[in-house]
Amino acid sequence: MFDTNENRVRAEMLDLQHGSTFLNNPKIEASCNLKVIKNSRVCVLTVGESPTEPDSDMCALAKKNTEMIRSIVPFIFKYSPHTILLVVTSPVEAMTYACAQLADVPKHKIIGTGCNLDSTRLRFFMSQKYKVAGDSCKGWIVGESGSHSVVLWSTLTVGGVRLCSVNPLIGTNCDPENWTCIHQQVINADYELINLKGCVSWAVAGNAVDIIDSILNNTRKVFSVSVAAQSYYGICHNVYVSLPCVLGEGGVSEILTLPITDNEHEELLCAVAVIRKMQKSTCL
Repeated sequence: MFDTNENRVRAEMLDLQHGSTFLNNPKIEASCNLKVIKNSRVCVLTVGESPTEPDSDMCALAKKNTEMIRSIVPFIFKYSPHTILLVVTSPVEAMTYACAQLADVPKHKIIGTGCNLDSTRLRFFMSQKYKVAGDSCKGWIVGESGSHSVVLWSTLTVGGVRLCSVNPLIGTNCDPENWTCIHQQVINADYELINLKGCVSWAVAGNAVDIIDSILNNTRKVFSVSVAAQSYYGICHNVYVSLPCVLGEGGVSEILTLPITDNEHEELLCAVAVIRKMQKSTCL
């Protein structure tokens, strides 16, 4: 672990070391010197501030957090030239773009956690609605991890049944089941947790661990993560967008092109426009 705060990073190290027996006894090191990450297979970037309100200025946040990571990212690849960088810092699509601009490495080696937690939350709410196990619910949220996220309603299934075949108006203003309220729950989830306990922790950590596991063990699972999206889904700009991707030992193995509806495609391009504005705020 690396942190500029010596007391904090030492405390985190000691806390983990004391519980290392429960984690199969890994070697845990921490330092204020970035050399501590030397030859890491995966590095996770969490530095920076997070939005605390739905109306937070994401462009200002992107600019501020870019300044925080500017001096760190190049050294990550200096000490771990073969690492895969997983970006958690908000706003995650813009920060993944910033990392790519700051590091001279192949695009498939830099990944943002993107909309994967959003997708997982959506499946959880689906499982609550239908009273089934969460892994029986499938579906994707793409685009921007936040208020401009896009639910691909056409991909939602429960036990293999496509929800749009049961409810053709799903996700629209005329939807009798009002699924847009569930989407709003997903969007507000972080802010609700911050209101109640001051932070978001367990779900974010679990999401990162699942992604890391797919990379380290080459399980080739599919995640909705932030990647270089130019030439996919009609996107013609150098922009980082959350899309369903296969992740393995080399990072992004494949970006999936799903058959989406015209409305979903239009919403995705609107999200791209929002992300491009945030990217420009990084001044990179």
